[in-house]
Amino acid sequence: MDLPRTLTSATAASLLALAACTTTPQTRNPAQLQLSDSARALYENARVLAERADAEKTPGLSADAHELERRAYDFNAAVASGRASDNELRADFDQVRGSYQRVHDALEHSNTAQARSELDLVNRPYRDVASRMGESPPPASGS
Repeated sequence: MDLPRTLTSATAASLLALAACTTTPQTRNPAQLQLSDSARALYENARVLAERADAEKTPGLSADAHELERRAYDFNAAVASGRASDNELRADFDQVRGSYQRVHDALEHSNTAQARSELDLVNRPYRDVASRMGESPPPASGS
């Protein structure tokens, strides 16, 4: 029997088992998975909205859209980590809500087909997140 080879194999097996334990995600219930999906969709759509605002060179909307993107990113990261407390999630969502409202107001004020299309991009995922956070989402806009 080759003792060094046996010890090396045993050490490698132990390290693999330890790595598996530390990288295994926490088990999540369906509500947490749905919130995670909604938070990810909100972030992705906010990112697209920010890119479009930059391309269209709309300074006021661009700044608000980028703020929404940052807030949605932070919220998505907190949800995805599975480690944030309810209070931390609520605080992050409050930041998202404020940014969303500014974007919503700016787009509603412009009252164009393009603005309604841009607003539709973030409306549905925002409403999903709000609902999953236990809040009554704002009424759907006239799109």
